[in-house]
Amino acid sequence: MSSSQRLTPIDIAHKELPTTPFGGYNRSSVDQFLDELGNDYEQLILDNARLKEQLAALQQELARYRSMEQTLREALVLAQKTADETRAAAHKEAENILHTAEIRTAQQIQDQQQQIEQLKGIKQKIAYELRAHMNVIQQWLDATDETSKPNAPVDVQPED
Repeated sequence: MSSSQRLTPIDIAHKELPTTPFGGYNRSSVDQFLDELGNDYEQLILDNARLKEQLAALQQELARYRSMEQTLREALVLAQKTADETRAAAHKEAENILHTAEIRTAQQIQDQQQQIEQLKGIKQKIAYELRAHMNVIQQWLDATDETSKPNAPVDVQPED
């Protein structure tokens, strides 16, 4: 067998070694076969060690990715929680703003109603005073009409 081709378990099981005239095996053939077997076994041990190293490296990388995944999940949960809290705070703030606006609106309506009542009172007072002045003027006009009649003495007294 050549050294570039590895021995398989079937090759080993079917290997026929030449015998010597005394019934033993040819020493050089046995030594050559054992060298091939040892080389292949050594290569298998090296390959196995290399694969174990690769496996360990891949397991570390997998653990790192799992850790990153867990960190990302936690960050996502935290972001969702923060978004929920922000949304709730914004909703609460909106409710507070609305409530404040309702209170202000009610107060403005009440103030305006009070102003309307005050204006109604002022209107009534002005109407009363206007009627009173109109009565005074009417009385003066009536008095003036009576004095402007012929033969009637005119007695006009200034009012204080």
